[in-house]
Amino acid sequence: MRGTLKYRRSAKEMKRDRDDHFADLADHEPTENAKKWMQRGAYSVEDCLRKWGVDTKGSVASGQVKTKKVHTEQSKT
Repeated sequence: MRGTLKYRRSAKEMKRDRDDHFADLADHEPTENAKKWMQRGAYSVEDCLRKWGVDTKGSVASGQVKTKKVHTEQSKT
């Protein structure tokens, strides 16, 4: 990584600072709000579609009922 042009830190200094930062984070417990946020369940695809107003009650091919299946034959070589 490149530092500023006026003050350039070596790779070892940057690595040491990064390691110190993560060590400091490991020493402190997260706040109550952070704990609640991390325990919240992830959205499912159905939840997102419902939020966007998409009807999830239909089949997967909903809206594509009139399409025709095309069968192609593999050529023998």
